[in-house]
Amino acid sequence: MTTEPRGNERQCSSCIGLSFCVLSTVSPEVLHLASLSSRQLTFNPGDTIFQGEILAPGWVILCHGKARLYLRMHDGKQLLLRFCRPGDLLADTTRGAVPYAASAVTPARVAFLSENDVAGLIQAHPEVLAEVTRRLAQERKWLLRRLVDFAYGSTRGRLARVLLELGEEHGVAEDGEVRIDLPLSLSDLAAMIGASRQATSKELQFLRQKRLIRLRWPWITLTNKADSGEGCFPFRMDHFPNRSFAPYVRLYGAFYPFKGQKWLSRTIDWAVQN
Repeated sequence: MTTEPRGNERQCSSCIGLSFCVLSTVSPEVLHLASLSSRQLTFNPGDTIFQGEILAPGWVILCHGKARLYLRMHDGKQLLLRFCRPGDLLADTTRGAVPYAASAVTPARVAFLSENDVAGLIQAHPEVLAEVTRRLAQERKWLLRRLVDFAYGSTRGRLARVLLELGEEHGVAEDGEVRIDLPLSLSDLAAMIGASRQATSKELQFLRQKRLIRLRWPWITLTNKADSGEGCFPFRMDHFPNRSFAPYVRLYGAFYPFKGQKWLSRTIDWAVQN
């Protein structure tokens, strides 16, 4: 069920997630005008935000809450692309439709900017286009990483990588550990790594037995319980004996800063040779 937000909920300039927003480079006055011209809707968990093929030209920005982007496969299954947080650009359809869909994970508020509004905003404030271009470049790099994962990574390696990425993007520090602040399900993780629920459950149990994660559905915590050194998230190469992740490490390295806090910096001690 979708509803129109109240007037005080539409004030972009007072949004607590403004520093992460794709429109954060413009002045409060411009943000106010953008919020007035946009069409904003609220969604309950599980609601479909849009289907990319029928989305009108423009921008879709997540203002509040969490959302998921996914592809529908021909066999009816879903490939979960990523989880989004406030300020993320969910879709840019100014140059054509997008092949994916979006749904709300938590109660969410979304702003829809028309193609004309986007064109006027970019013409008056080219720094917005620069920020969008920067984010799209990051997404392309992230997509390349996922492709390498699917080509070379084992199920266990793909799962470890996804957990680390979720911890980096959505992690909350708790007692020296990192809790992924997303209500995850086994189906979500399976859809993110392209594996069956049974295979995903098996690898989750392996990581839990190694005390690398703590699992209390729908929450997953990345722990520091294993003996791998102070302040390091303890994924080590001896936990992945097939070394199938070596090509990824060679290409991109394996340093993950969590939430910008040095004491939460995590390293993955994987070998770089086959």
